[in-house]
Amino acid sequence: MEKSKKTPDSLNSAGAPVEPVAPAPEKPKKNSLMLVGVALLVLGLAGSLLIYRNNHKAAPGNTAKTSPAPSQVAAVKTADAQVSLASAGFMPASLRLKTGSQVTWTNTDTVGWILSSSQLPDMDSDAINPKDSYSFTFDKAGTYIISTTTASSTPVTNTMTITVTD
Repeated sequence: MEKSKKTPDSLNSAGAPVEPVAPAPEKPKKNSLMLVGVALLVLGLAGSLLIYRNNHKAAPGNTAKTSPAPSQVAAVKTADAQVSLASAGFMPASLRLKTGSQVTWTNTDTVGWILSSSQLPDMDSDAINPKDSYSFTFDKAGTYIISTTTASSTPVTNTMTITVTD
């Protein structure tokens, strides 16, 4: 059996063998890191611009926001909903409900109002006097336009949309 010779490079100062050490991995160059940082910044700005544009779209020729104010739209509900009737319109102006939900309109105005919908002939109300209410249960899915007209000599008409899903 032959002993392998140790070269001076493989022995330490005490003459003991030294295991070879793997070279240290290269450090990324500063230019590479800067390039990655700039790319991430550009992507972040582009994403922010897209989100801003989607949230601020306006109809052609219209500079106002097209989405209704949060207080004007009620979320999907499985329970009943309350709507206020006044000369300023319905509050909220739009509802999303599940079938079987009941909507109660309460007159908060000083004049009487009459509710109707061409899609729901059974829904027509008599005059709803100030502080009185009228309720209707939506049994079928669909989108309904509800109109209200004052029961006074000066007619005023308002509309609202109710979307009912199964």
